Amino acid sequence: MKLKVEGLIFVAVTFTAWRVYGGWVASSLWWMSLFLLLFSFVMSCYYRWRCQVRVEISAGRIEAGDEVPITWTFANNGLVGVPFIDLLLLDRQEGISLSVGAQDEERVVDLKHPRVRGLQKGERAKVLMEDALGFATQGKILSSPDYMVYPKLKEGPTPFLNAQTLGEGQRFRFFTRENPYEVREMRKYRSGDNIRRIHWKISAKTGELFVKRGDALVSWEVLICLDASASLWTKDPTGVFENQLVTDALSLSQSLIHQGIAHAFWVADRESVFAPVASKEQGEALTEYFLTHFCGREEPLFLPIEAHREVLLDASALFFFTKGDAQDLSAIESLVRRGNEVCVFAPHLSRRPEGEPHPDLILWSLEDAAYGLD
Repeated sequence: MKLKVEGLIFVAVTFTAWRVYGGWVASSLWWMSLFLLLFSFVMSCYYRWRCQVRVEISAGRIEAGDEVPITWTFANNGLVGVPFIDLLLLDRQEGISLSVGAQDEERVVDLKHPRVRGLQKGERAKVLMEDALGFATQGKILSSPDYMVYPKLKEGPTPFLNAQTLGEGQRFRFFTRENPYEVREMRKYRSGDNIRRIHWKISAKTGELFVKRGDALVSWEVLICLDASASLWTKDPTGVFENQLVTDALSLSQSLIHQGIAHAFWVADRESVFAPVASKEQGEALTEYFLTHFCGREEPLFLPIEAHREVLLDASALFFFTKGDAQDLSAIESLVRRGNEVCVFAPHLSRRPEGEPHPDLILWSLEDAAYGLD
């Protein structure tokens, strides 16, 4: 509770007049001012006791770009109305004034528009309740609950998944290969085995050809590759650019699931996560992963491409979501071989100057407003 300077000055002036001039008039004014100050103090405490403030946020799944209403409810359970209430939204430095009658409620709805996924902090606000005389004020700071924002994925099949990209009527599957660097056992040579995997020492001792068998590794015929370099944040420090690129990649993954196409999702960062996505549940788990994971690898994309070249070359269809730097595009183009398709999704490819041809790549220009002018 805070007493205003004006009320204290009023009391001090009437007291001084009473002490200097005396008389019943000055004395009456002094006692009246003291009574009014005490009355303001009591009413301010009463308002704080009987007027309750609740903060609520809309229930349900919230996606980036949605309108999120935060409701501040002022419920006055007292027999006297609260004439002056100020709601100061501290994060935006905005104020709203209102009053609440006796046995009544008033609601203030503050609309938020989160632009990126992840955990969003609640709204902080200061509530000030002032008595009718303006001598005393009660204040307290409240916060709305934090809330989680999901990426806003595009619904339905995407128009660019056609015969040119995936092959008409083709359905891709998981398959396994052997890791040549982790030898598990030996077996006799069979026609068609790679001669580089022949164990020459054992073959010389036994007089028969033996090849090394490695532990099974999972590979994927369809692979979505997300560029997770920190330079995505330099395009827009607020994270809108990075969020949109992740959202577009997840939208393609969702579309593949709807079409019954199992695939893997590669996050090209320090962890180098290869997440299999063969069901709606796995797609949801991937979306949950990106609620707390944000792109921030320091190295450019062409370095993890070189580190995982063998796995990438196993894929029949590669979809890269990247910012589209020339050096990265060249590294991606080096993955093109006979029998595979390599598609690059990057912002504003259609606006790039001529003279940057990549004839072996299928280029798809992302033109969402969230990318700004790349």
